This record gives sequence, structure tokens and C-alpha cells, in this order.
Amino acid sequence: MDLSRLDDDLEPIVDRCRIVGCDRVIVPHLGSHLFRTTATVDALASRLDGLAERLDSHGIELGYHTSREPFLPPLDRFGLGTVSSIPLPAFVWKSVADAADRWLLRGNRQLDRTAFSQLAYQTDTMTFEIDVGWVAAGGGYDPVEAIESLGDRLSLVHLADVRQTRVFPTAFRSVPPGEGLIDPDEILAAVDRSNADWVIFEDEDPEDPEAAIWKGIATLCGRPV
Repeated sequence: MDLSRLDDDLEPIVDRCRIVGCDRVIVPHLGSHLFRTTATVDALASRLDGLAERLDSHGIELGYHTSREPFLPPLDRFGLGTVSSIPLPAFVWKSVADAADRWLLRGNRQLDRTAFSQLAYQTDTMTFEIDVGWVAAGGGYDPVEAIESLGDRLSLVHLADVRQTRVFPTAFRSVPPGEGLIDPDEILAAVDRSNADWVIFEDEDPEDPEAAIWKGIATLCGRPV
């Protein structure tokens, strides 16, 4: 459910969830401008946790499905205060953040410097659906570390994968899990150690959809393809 709809029209969404017996609402994407600085992340955290508390009072959990953007460091952490205050288009902001991440941090990337970590730290009630492919794509972070960092606030794990198609500005495309940046076995082992309720296998554009379904079953159930 889009965040703006949750802000504007929560009660009908609650009613729909009650009708179909749904006890979880996921925000599937958040605009990159919400992760530009620590201040915008803190404001987002307050907004999400407020909604999470309201939904929790109805017995419904609020979660956020991660994309690549929260795994880029907020610009003000590089001292780029002027740049971060300019209303840049999303692709410009992401290019600046990506360049700063690559050339200023270089090999010293740390998950706790990311907007994702800031969002998790500043919220209490909301949960997360980690998309492991985008964790690996955003600054090259370890999806296992992201999974373990959330403790009991990890609700869902999205087993998806990406492959880099351009160096700068960086670009990626979806590929079958295990054919890109992630190791499905490592991810699933981390999930077994976690409190996640579900793992969702995604092969976004398979050449053979039936074979992709069987591969997904084999991957999640530990059976040979």
C-alpha cells in the first residue's frame, strides 16, 4: 500500500484488511528523496512509526519493503550540506550519493552509516521486508548482516537477485536468485536463524516460467532442481 494512501485514508484500508483476514500491510517503495539526509530519514521514521502504531491498534502490522535507495548514505554524512538542500531530481541525488559512497568511503562502507540503519534505529513498531538483491546492490552490503541487524523486526525476506549492468552511474537488472550478487544458501541460513515469517522467491522475468517455479520450490525447500 502506497505511503500517501496510508497517510490520507487509513480506516478504509483497515476495513479491507479485516474483510479478507489480512494482518500485514507492506509499503512496497519509498521515494529516494525521503532518504537524502539524516533529517529526512528521521522525519520518515516518525511518519512510519506513527502509522505502525495506529495499525497495531487494529491488530495489523506495518512493514517496509526495502529498495536500493536506503542503502546509500545520506548526503549530509559526507559534509555535502549544500548539495543535500538542493531539490535535485532523484537520479541526480542517487548519482551524487553513489559517487560519494564509492570515492569517499571506498573500502570503508559500513551498514550503520546507511539510511536503512538510521530508519531502523529511529523506529520501534514497524517491521521490514528485506529485499536481499537490493541490499547487495546498494553499496555492496552483506544481506546477511542486514537480516541479522533487525532482530525480531524482520518480518519478511524477499529472495531476489540483481546483476550490475553499468558502473557509473550504477545500474542493475533483476536476474534469477543465485545468478547475480547474492548467495541463496547463505541468505536462507540467516533466515533460519531469524524470526522472519516468510521468504518470497522472485524470478522477475524468466525465460521459462514453469522451470523458474520449480527452481523456486527447490531453492526454498532444499531439494535438487
